[in-house]
Amino acid sequence: MMADSHNRPGSFLRVLSFAAALLFLLLPSCSRPSGIAGESGNDSSPEQGLVAEDGKVRFRISFDKIPDEFFNCGLLPRTPEGKSVRIGSREYPVTGDPENGFYVQVEESPFNSYSASLTDGESSLWYGTSPYNDIRLPGTINGSVFSSCSSIPLFCEWKESDGAVLKFTAPYSLLILKETDARDMVSASITSESPLTGSFSYIRSQDKYEVKSARRKVTVNRTDWRGNTPEIPVLLLPGTEADLDIRLCDTSSKMSEHKTKISISPGEAFTLNLTHNPSEDLVFFEGFDRCVWGGDPMGGQTGSFPLRTV
Repeated sequence: MMADSHNRPGSFLRVLSFAAALLFLLLPSCSRPSGIAGESGNDSSPEQGLVAEDGKVRFRISFDKIPDEFFNCGLLPRTPEGKSVRIGSREYPVTGDPENGFYVQVEESPFNSYSASLTDGESSLWYGTSPYNDIRLPGTINGSVFSSCSSIPLFCEWKESDGAVLKFTAPYSLLILKETDARDMVSASITSESPLTGSFSYIRSQDKYEVKSARRKVTVNRTDWRGNTPEIPVLLLPGTEADLDIRLCDTSSKMSEHKTKISISPGEAFTLNLTHNPSEDLVFFEGFDRCVWGGDPMGGQTGSFPLRTV
């Protein structure tokens, strides 16, 4: 009787169902790894590492290492659309879209080394002989200058643990002045005994920044621009550590002074909360903070100074 029970149709169906379930569980482990979607067959995932085909390697572009403050204040675009990746002397266009991601396909490096910069058609105005040399930050920022800051090169020093992703960082420090009633703030003047702005170079072999020229004052003028947020963003040399003297000026020509110390790492952002309490004894304040001089007014030309120079 026991032998007959194993030959029943019900027992056979149970064995068949178990085998089908087991095959279903094993199929995903044999399928193609999920990774970077694309047209070529050299797609790879960060966990898998790089996969080269026909001498080409495909990378996904990532801004994950850049703090949200850089994007929230309107300083950087949220996607690398329209930009190019430069590795050595070669430039490669960024392709893709926000839904499926942005990618770049580059020549395979025989040394497995990819030192990249992200630039666009206006980026050369901000640096000297290469995106890594003599990178200039503005000492005076108005609306047109601030909107141009999105062209300052971004950097990526690729390492194997990054897999098939180029993780870009911003090559400067960002100070955000935040005041409870900042919609009335029209200018900010920041001075220090330490260097605040100027030009610098990035020494890739040592992963450090070297200041080339320095100024100890930064002026932000918002009479022609209020930005996307009530905060006042200020670009500083990478790795700025300084004692600051800050003047805030409002629409009613009142001014408040603040003293504080900051220490901001390269590629990082720091928000400084300030309370604008102008002195009652100060009847009227109209400093050069609120003015951006330049051009040739007598000749009918207007402009701003300095724009992309230091």
